[in-house]
Amino acid sequence: IALFALALALGVAGFRASRRVRHASHGERTRLGVARDAIGRGDLDAASAALRGLELREHDRLAAHASALQATIAFRRCDAEAMLSAASTGLGRLARVSPEDAMLQPELIAQRALALTLLDRRVEAAAELTVLAERTSPMRERDLFRVRLIGLARAGKLGEAARWIEQESGDLPLGVRDELLADLVRAAAAPESAGLGEVERLEHELRTEPEIRRWIEWAAPRVLQA
Repeated sequence: IALFALALALGVAGFRASRRVRHASHGERTRLGVARDAIGRGDLDAASAALRGLELREHDRLAAHASALQATIAFRRCDAEAMLSAASTGLGRLARVSPEDAMLQPELIAQRALALTLLDRRVEAAAELTVLAERTSPMRERDLFRVRLIGLARAGKLGEAARWIEQESGDLPLGVRDELLADLVRAAAAPESAGLGEVERLEHELRTEPEIRRWIEWAAPRVLQA
């Protein structure tokens, strides 16, 4: 009887594990794709609708991917608390899968580091960056660059931020927000060398892109003040 009970318990545990690592359904994968496309075109409401509930599904990798996309949405919506929560949830789900299946981990670590930076929790953000620096990821250098850039810009260390840009930006695949922030930092740190045309271009972008201006005001308000 004892052996039967042990075998039954192991069987139940195995069944639960198999459910957790089962393949995501076609519909679930489709919803992830719909959310990615919606984020790409800036329709955050549609992206949120497509993702709703996916972070709670039994498939851990699917849930982690959904959490990473939710963190991206929170970043675009200037909500650092929601971004931190989503990234932390995703990392928690990845902790339940094998290391070779955890390729999303560096992205989620970077999102946590960025959220902590935006919450001015610099010591915790630095700890996450130390972990990220030890991971292998095609976007690692970009993530390390942008988190430090935002941290320096938020702290008003514009000279140091400008030197960081010149030293590290190179050919990194930066997004529109990162590139504009870098240009604003350079212009604010050395206005005499920016030139009237560059200042007018930046003012035009800030005037005609209210969503991005709102993000700059949230992420690095001291840059606009400068």
